Amino acid sequence: MTGYLGLLIAIIMVLFKVSWRFSGHVILPKSRDIETMFSDEEAKGNISIKYFNKIPKTDFNVMTDDGLSLSGQWLYPESPTNKVVIICHGFGVNRVGSIKYITPYLNRSYHVIIYDNRNAGNSDKKYTTMGYAEKNDLKNVLDYVYGILGDYCFAGTHGESMGGSTVLMHACMDSRVRFVVADCAYADLSQQLKYRLKVEQHLPPFPLIYLISLITRLRAGFYFGNVSPQKEIIKQNGLESIPGLFVHGKEDKYVPPVSSINMFEIKKGYKQLYIADNAKHAESICVDPDQYNRQINMLLDEAESNLNSNR
Repeated sequence: MTGYLGLLIAIIMVLFKVSWRFSGHVILPKSRDIETMFSDEEAKGNISIKYFNKIPKTDFNVMTDDGLSLSGQWLYPESPTNKVVIICHGFGVNRVGSIKYITPYLNRSYHVIIYDNRNAGNSDKKYTTMGYAEKNDLKNVLDYVYGILGDYCFAGTHGESMGGSTVLMHACMDSRVRFVVADCAYADLSQQLKYRLKVEQHLPPFPLIYLISLITRLRAGFYFGNVSPQKEIIKQNGLESIPGLFVHGKEDKYVPPVSSINMFEIKKGYKQLYIADNAKHAESICVDPDQYNRQINMLLDEAESNLNSNR
């Protein structure tokens, strides 16, 4: 009997240790600093520092509901209008990851807002919550933008990976959003992490995913089940009133393309789906920037056709 009890305790300790470590990977990711990422992105050919430095810009900070300071930059087009896009970066990076998306918006006289998520870049460090708190942080950034441009500003959002899931959940709760672009977003965090457990750790999801979720709730205040863009879209009648573009790399092994396909299928109203050939995770714009930008311009044409109407 004592032997069985000891074995049970040992199993529980192993499960707890594995779950704590995996939870840490989720809420405390390793993140590159701004300068390193600038160098890395230019070396890959994703951005031009010279081009970026020529863009007129100002720095800003926005406070979150729980008292964190988010660091961002406001990029100005040559001929400013009341149009603006807020770009949200992905997991484990910072606002430099958003720069590769700015050109089609600046070309159409959009103000472009890029900022560091909580626990990233120059923003205050706490836990990354995979979109749970970040969607409210995005609302606060949009509040700031409205305070500058006024109530008649025309605002859209664009997100990559975790940022893509964030902008979708935010659009489901904030009626001011006039269009949304979700690039390689996960449809449901629980399903995404079950997949990562299998391919990264070679571990079965049950019962680990539930224990990891509980530990994450105790550490960072959210269950994995609280982060599901797919469920939120369904709750909001398919997000029918907002034009949406779903983008995914066909060769994405990190977040499978089926995530975007599933969300595209449940999205109602105007919608676009672009699956980029030969593109891995967050590489769609890098593999074929011309086609990517055509997709953006198609979406903006649709969104701007209702420029003077209220949602």
